[in-house]
Amino acid sequence: MPPDPKAGLWTLVLAPLATPDGLALLVATAVPLILCGLGIAMACRANVWNLGAEGQLAFGAAAAGLVADLAGPTAGAWTMPAMLLAAAAAGLAWAAIPAVLRTRWSAPEGLVSLLLSYAAVQLLGDQRDTAGARAEPQGEAGFVLAMAAALLAWWLLARTLTGFRLRVVGLAPRAAAYAGFSTDAVVWLCLLGSGGLAGLAGAIAAGTILAPGIGQTALVAAFLGRLHPAGVVAASLLLADLSLGAARLGIGGGATLAETGVIPGLLLICLLACNRRTQTGRVANDR
Repeated sequence: MPPDPKAGLWTLVLAPLATPDGLALLVATAVPLILCGLGIAMACRANVWNLGAEGQLAFGAAAAGLVADLAGPTAGAWTMPAMLLAAAAAGLAWAAIPAVLRTRWSAPEGLVSLLLSYAAVQLLGDQRDTAGARAEPQGEAGFVLAMAAALLAWWLLARTLTGFRLRVVGLAPRAAAYAGFSTDAVVWLCLLGSGGLAGLAGAIAAGTILAPGIGQTALVAAFLGRLHPAGVVAASLLLADLSLGAARLGIGGGATLAETGVIPGLLLICLLACNRRTQTGRVANDR
């Protein structure tokens, strides 16, 4: 670590924001986190746990790379929309497995989706690792797509009957059942929507180096953002900034990957502690 704490703080937080190239890299790093985090946040609002965004993203990246391979020299304006559609369909299909197991046999979707992430990485292997070599980076277009997805997620949750059903099922399952809301339909909607967004994230990430752990970091971003679309965007940008700063610390400051990797976890622990303290204070005031 740098001997000067100010220098270390500059390297960790502010250095990635100091140049236009750094800002562009920050946006490219944040876009997959935003898309995956939005899907996770929407599912968690309905008490549906999609812990398999990593596998859905990997399938999306592989599908996007396959479309790019098939296009070859004939690639044109249609290639990127086709890549996005294929990636969303691949992520959606992989997320359908835990949805089926949850609705048919009451299998815990969180555990199933998490195990499927490891299966996806093993199944795809080199295809996942080389997906970035088969597609062009789409940082600016990806950020526009992520912002559109965030606005759509906010509108869905705050201004539609579907969003109201998601919130009711998540907060009061018995009231939802009494009102006639289908829990199975909500599970399908949440998992398929979350998987589709993760697949889109894979298509965007296929234009860059597909770093491991995006799905897990997106889970942290979802909870740091308090499961709100705007919060997810802000938390994803923060985590992307810290990730790039941590990489700079590792290169120039001598910090190890283990030392810099604890930062997102510490942020989440602090948030959960503050949330617990707030809830405890509210209970005490009610008494």
